[in-house]
Amino acid sequence: MIRQKDIDGYLAVARKDLDENRVKSSIKELSKVEKLDPDNLEAQYLLGIALAKSGEYEAAVSHLERVVHSEYGYLHVQQACMLLGLIAVRRELWDESEQYFLRVLRFNFNNDAACSALGHVYFMKNEVEKSVQILQQALKLNPENHNARNSLAYVYCE
Repeated sequence: MIRQKDIDGYLAVARKDLDENRVKSSIKELSKVEKLDPDNLEAQYLLGIALAKSGEYEAAVSHLERVVHSEYGYLHVQQACMLLGLIAVRRELWDESEQYFLRVLRFNFNNDAACSALGHVYFMKNEVEKSVQILQQALKLNPENHNARNSLAYVYCE
């Protein structure tokens, strides 16, 4: 029998640990939730974040993919896609990261962080014109996006 009170307690501790960058402790608490309720999407989402923070990308991907292919909240799915895109960048999987960032932009075309990340991906794929265009879009959306500004300057220099 699933005890919701226990699950809620483990999730609360895990969230607090994650907020305070106690990643291993958070993973431990979330693993308890996963044992009690393997279909708990909040635990899957938080486990994906915690595992990504700890550099365990393969495990993070499997948890985040469950969130992406679920009916979980719109913002959680969008954030999971963003994190999956960043993990793919870290692993130099350019086509995969492009697809995730494009999906984020389908959720919210005003996401300057996704535009900035996609600009980097296009540059790495040697699609310089696309890179410049999307980085300029990121700066239109947020002129204070220093990552986009730096990336655009780098692309121009190259």
